[in-house]
Amino acid sequence: MPAVPSNAIATGQVTMTGAAVLIANARADRKRITLIMAGTPAPTGIGGTTAVTTANGAVLAGVAGAQLVLETAAAIYGNGAAAAVISYIEEFA
Repeated sequence: MPAVPSNAIATGQVTMTGAAVLIANARADRKRITLIMAGTPAPTGIGGTTAVTTANGAVLAGVAGAQLVLETAAAIYGNGAAAAVISYIEEFA
C-alpha cells in the first residue's frame, strides 16, 4: 500500500450488539481507516450498509489484534456477536 500523508487521526471503539452498528461515519477527507479486533473477540462482518452480516460482509477475524485496512470515504458498519469490540484508527486530511 503506498504511503498517503495525512494531517490528523481519530480513534475510537465500538461494541457490537448482534445487529449492524455504525463503526465510522462517512468522511470525505478520510485517507484510510484501520479496524482492529479488540475486547471480546468474535467474527464480525464489515460493510457499507446496515444490512451487513458475517454472511455477506468482509469478515474481520474473531482474534484479538486482527486488522482490516480500508481506503474509503464511505460509512462503515459492523455486525458481530454482542460484546465484540472493534477499535479503529482513522487517518484524514
